[in-house]
Amino acid sequence: MELDSQYRHHLKVMLNRVNSLLEQQDFSGIAIHSGQPQRFFMDDQRYPFAINPHFKSWIYLPDRPHCWLLLDGSKRPKLILYQPREFSEAYQALGEDELSQFFEIERLREPQHVNGYLPANRNEWVYVGEHLEVADLLGFVHKNLDTVINFFHYHRANKTAYEISCLRQASRLAEQGQQAISQGLARQHSEFSLYLDYLKAVGQQEMELPFMPSIAINDRCAYLRQRAYQHSVILPVTSCVADGAVRYRGYISESCRSYGIRDQEYSELLLELEKAHQLLLSDIRCGTRFTELQKKAEQLLLDLLLEQKLVTLVSSELIPELIQHFFPLSVGHHIGIQAHDVGGLLQDERGTLLPAPESHPFIRCTRLIEPDQVLFMNLAIYFNPPLLQRLKQSALSGCINWSRIDELRGYGALRTGDVIVAGQEGVEVLTRT
Repeated sequence: MELDSQYRHHLKVMLNRVNSLLEQQDFSGIAIHSGQPQRFFMDDQRYPFAINPHFKSWIYLPDRPHCWLLLDGSKRPKLILYQPREFSEAYQALGEDELSQFFEIERLREPQHVNGYLPANRNEWVYVGEHLEVADLLGFVHKNLDTVINFFHYHRANKTAYEISCLRQASRLAEQGQQAISQGLARQHSEFSLYLDYLKAVGQQEMELPFMPSIAINDRCAYLRQRAYQHSVILPVTSCVADGAVRYRGYISESCRSYGIRDQEYSELLLELEKAHQLLLSDIRCGTRFTELQKKAEQLLLDLLLEQKLVTLVSSELIPELIQHFFPLSVGHHIGIQAHDVGGLLQDERGTLLPAPESHPFIRCTRLIEPDQVLFMNLAIYFNPPLLQRLKQSALSGCINWSRIDELRGYGALRTGDVIVAGQEGVEVLTRT
């Protein structure tokens, strides 16, 4: 019941945002299209349906295409719910009595008949969705306007209590998946078997996951995404990196863990990386600009590389270039309805951009940290062959202890990552409960 109450408040917050937007803009309403399935090229099979994230932030109907949300500032949004008389495909059952508490529902049997369900003055409405050809056919003049999309994207960073509750539950599932991987490693499972362990533990099919988990053993950890799982058992196992994500009511949590398997040196490296990660998390404060966290992460990683005698001291202006050969990632990003949630570069609801700095083009966020923002934060050291080759050919090569690199490159990588909620007094780590 608490989640229902939080959801009711969530919808109220979302409606207030829409009312504010409609007051600023000269439009009668916003029509959000859930989307429609797409077929493989020259085939009768379809890609798994992915619902429009703007639709999903209001209501989670994961397998339901051809639905519409009509938002005109009234107290209850109108939901045009696609309910076909379908003999070949079963759709997830819905608690319609529950939905009717929050939405005015009209049932659509055939997608081509939606014209009769939409407002007559569509030239005064804004279409939000992927299928612009559908919007054109239906007479929408305004489609995915920057003023509307930027407004939604900016505000998505600050989560409601309902969203945080969903993310907390998703985080519990993500940790269950990691526990299954840890147990599978103890039983000498292959990468493919570890993947199946993960699916069973989180109780989700591959198509339900935000992305396929990256699970790699030994030097195969050196690549950021390893999804071509080995079916045969790899022995001996010295290292494993697993990065996976799950959904709960559409909200995503990601958890990344590394496992040292009866290898003391790798386990000790992991312990030091974990200490650095916890220092980074403890340093997050509301009012801090995200780019400062990237600098903090680079300094922590440099200290670790120096301590492990992998590099010699370099001048401060060269630190980003050096670290990016070992950590070619943003230290974090917003997470929520999408794994890489949007709006990280927006500084206000009008869409003012603060781009990623030239020295860090991969950074996904330049905003100030604010209460109730939810972020995935991670640290890693990769021994990636292409990046190490590039480093060896650069002016920084003389700063590297290559014999020490050769001792460790068989581990592939070590990485740790958690989902956190920012607060005035620090952060809550959702994936460590």
